[in-house]
Amino acid sequence: MPTPLDPSTTVLTVSPRLHRHDPGRLYRCDAPPGGLPRSGDFRFITTHTRQLVAIDSRIDRILQLFDGSRDALAVHAALAQDERGPVTLLARTGTSRAGPDAPGGPLIEAGRFELETHEYDTSTPGPFLRLVVELYGRDVLRVAAPGTAHGTASRPTAAIDSPSPPRVERLEAALPPLEPTPLSPVLLLGSTVGLATAGLLYLASYLRRHGVEARCQLLDEHTTLPGLEANVRRLLDRHRPRLVGVSLKWFPHIARALEICRLVKTFSPSTRTVLGGDTAAFFSEQVILDGNVDHVVRGDGELPLSRLAAGVDPRSVPNLVFKDGGSVVKTAQTYVQTDGSADDLRLVPLDEIVTEPVQSLWPEYALVLVAKGCGASCFYCGGHAGNQRRVFGRHQVLHRPIEDVRHDLRLLSRYSACLLFDFDLPDRGSVGFFEELFAGMPLATHLARFYLWCLPDDGLVELLARTFGSVDLNVDLCSLSERHRFQLARANLVKPQASDADLLAFLRACDRHDNVGASINMIMGLPFFTRGDADAGRAVLDHIIGRHRSLRRIDWGRLHSQPGAPITLTAESYGMTSPALTYEEYLRVSEENLRRPGGYPGLSDASYPSILYRDKKQNGLTSQHYFEINETLRRHLERTAKAPMGRPGTAAGDQD
Repeated sequence: MPTPLDPSTTVLTVSPRLHRHDPGRLYRCDAPPGGLPRSGDFRFITTHTRQLVAIDSRIDRILQLFDGSRDALAVHAALAQDERGPVTLLARTGTSRAGPDAPGGPLIEAGRFELETHEYDTSTPGPFLRLVVELYGRDVLRVAAPGTAHGTASRPTAAIDSPSPPRVERLEAALPPLEPTPLSPVLLLGSTVGLATAGLLYLASYLRRHGVEARCQLLDEHTTLPGLEANVRRLLDRHRPRLVGVSLKWFPHIARALEICRLVKTFSPSTRTVLGGDTAAFFSEQVILDGNVDHVVRGDGELPLSRLAAGVDPRSVPNLVFKDGGSVVKTAQTYVQTDGSADDLRLVPLDEIVTEPVQSLWPEYALVLVAKGCGASCFYCGGHAGNQRRVFGRHQVLHRPIEDVRHDLRLLSRYSACLLFDFDLPDRGSVGFFEELFAGMPLATHLARFYLWCLPDDGLVELLARTFGSVDLNVDLCSLSERHRFQLARANLVKPQASDADLLAFLRACDRHDNVGASINMIMGLPFFTRGDADAGRAVLDHIIGRHRSLRRIDWGRLHSQPGAPITLTAESYGMTSPALTYEEYLRVSEENLRRPGGYPGLSDASYPSILYRDKKQNGLTSQHYFEINETLRRHLERTAKAPMGRPGTAAGDQD
């Protein structure tokens, strides 16, 4: 809880990263979602801490006076006559930092926002100061840093640093009318708690662009089994799908994906179910034996899913696994997306395809898909190039045309204040590529989060700092020990690794910009780690935190088994043991997550089958090293009052 605010003496300014939404998009359904105002007088804002606030036009005008030059009483004295009077603010329940007694509540319950109404009268100082405290608690206002005032000679021209982004430029014809098909509507669900994987959005967009009625649940916050059951039943009752697709990308969620299929068959026995994603495809012959699964898609799913929805004989659908009597049938895997079929990947406005249009207001982040696939062969990752060939039939990375990436970036920037980039392509890490990608985009109020598989050059760091309000650069380093990294790279077990000198040069480039933070992503328990590596890692960290203010966090996950990852099959050769090899073993791990007493876990605290050294002393050395690294960084951040910017640490390969 932050120090209580005294608005009468504290100089405040509008938070620099506020994302405005167009509320008109929310009402493209028969009735507006509950809890949302019909009046066009309200503006919806998402803050950098994911607060959702609706303010009326009078509050919007008042915000213009918070320019970092005066306290709230001085602002009140400067109010014009039309800025004095009743005002209304709507906000999610239980999310304000203004005080400990705010009531709690879910973000969405039964498809509606739980919004509280806060009414004030700005005519007198008392109620006005209470409004200011609420705006501060919702991260709309923040304490001004010395020397940040815009000036007091005249009021700023806008309450928020950049105007509302322009409407998306359509790069395609208008969406075709929805046509009834034998297995539509189609409902697409994720197997994880939280934000759906980007793949579901592209599947739903493909179907919608081809005239098939399809909806995707963008956000699933149901962590308990009763909550999951109620959610599935509500979605079935509301959308009446004839085909339900479930994304099973990562193995920790096998049991939850199968539970969703069971619930679908329980409440709507005639509805067909189909699973897709990396794990579903890898274990397709085992997954299809579940009595509640009708189809499994191996590899890219856009065309197979559209043909299923059209009622085509499953034997004529590519990439499909299904049951026929007592046997399992696998059709040829002939649909593989390449650079020439990249047109299959293009988003439509999210409110056209999400189950609750209101959810499109508040995605935690939006993945900007620059490419599809992976060209690296990291031995710890189930998504490596070899598995791309085996599971997807993809022999090279799919490069999306830059005009399509720009289309999606324009669209996604309207929905989320945080844009996520995850790439490993050398040509897609260049300054020129991103200059062209960002040209003309209004991104100054957005946070950009990059998961980099190699260090960016100074020019790219400079470009990102100029383009975005805030930048988080997460680099994949495997280990803090240069010797350890280089041994792994020389053995072709990981992608090429940076030297210590390159790492420090990168941090110096980040240090030049107040709005750029750096994070390091590592894996705990890789082979060849020695006590000398532990000492070297501590020395590197001590050097960094004493000289480089841009380091914000270190993310790490313990090395664990993943379906198809080479280390899973060869652990014994490194003096290690892999606890999961078969489908049944991965299923058991996922059942631990599904039935976790405290509710379904997130990626950072889910159960994983950890790969360990046979030597217990070696396991102890590794664990002690990472504990010391975390403690050293935590104490440093506390001393410097820096809040970590990255998402919770996950093992490599677990990002969507």
